Amino acid sequence: MDKYSFLEISAFIGIFLVLFLALFLLTVKTKHRLANWLLALFLFTNAIDALKFLMRDFPVNHINLEAFRWSINYLAPASFYLCIIRLFFQLSIKT
Repeated sequence: MDKYSFLEISAFIGIFLVLFLALFLLTVKTKHRLANWLLALFLFTNAIDALKFLMRDFPVNHINLEAFRWSINYLAPASFYLCIIRLFFQLSIKT
């Protein structure tokens, strides 16, 4: 493990799994489609935020990509809030 540290390997596996789950939520056919899309957006923004563990010296040369990661990070709480509101709204209509 000279080339890669444990943090980088676990971050890569975690990001891959989160992106795979987000892709699954986008493609599955259910009646809660909008809630699935909002949850997939939340997972995708968290995966972009977790890229900070894989980029060590990269943002020094490309600060605009780091600023993009910072701005995408603000979408994560909003998308989670909208997902929860959508699910509660769907549950309250059924009762």
